[in-house]
Amino acid sequence: MAWCFVQAYGEQTAKALLCQPDNDNCGAGCESARNYFKRRSQLFETPAVGDMIFFWNSAKQEASHTGIVYKVDTQHVYTIEGNTSSASGVVANGGAVAAKRYQLNHHKIAGYGRPAYGEEGNDQICGSVNSNELEVEQVTTGKAWVQVENGTTVNFRQRPSTAAPKVKGMNTIKQGEEVMIVAGDQTWAAVEYKGYEGFVMLKYLTQEEPEQAASGSNVDAIVSQITSLLQELVSLVKN
Repeated sequence: MAWCFVQAYGEQTAKALLCQPDNDNCGAGCESARNYFKRRSQLFETPAVGDMIFFWNSAKQEASHTGIVYKVDTQHVYTIEGNTSSASGVVANGGAVAAKRYQLNHHKIAGYGRPAYGEEGNDQICGSVNSNELEVEQVTTGKAWVQVENGTTVNFRQRPSTAAPKVKGMNTIKQGEEVMIVAGDQTWAAVEYKGYEGFVMLKYLTQEEPEQAASGSNVDAIVSQITSLLQELVSLVKN
């Protein structure tokens, strides 16, 4: 699954999405991948579309299989998995790509790793920065506009840290909204917006006035792209 994210986003963005360290020592196994999410508090018991689903091995000692969630209802979670089969249940070495379905309380589900696709506000993915206030201006101050590729809002923080709480009364700022940059560094911008003061990640701001607001989240497109990449991988293995 990590290979698919690398093909879709490039190595650096994929590492960030999957909560993996930015070095050459990141693990490729399911258990390592699960633990990276867990260490960054991005491993959940309840699924959402776009999550990585993890499955226990027979002894329930470590994760041995994974997939991506493309649908959730009141009773089931629906997945696309590689190296599996269309047979019911968890098949961890089946040599095919298949759409699967499991009860939400299936005994082999080992949790859901959640990359940040941006539906509930974008932020630095699985990371953190120094929470001290910005002191040195390294960006141009003045008008800017929220610009996100995957999503409709950006998180509005009380401090320049992804661990900081959101601004009370104004948790997020919508795509295309105008803000005023008053200070910043290479990662964060201190901004004013509708009488509120807070911090937004600099990469989600542009100082070129947009012609029109961008469209909403494309999680479905991302899931479709990952599915296609899985199918390509299986084809390469067979050949």
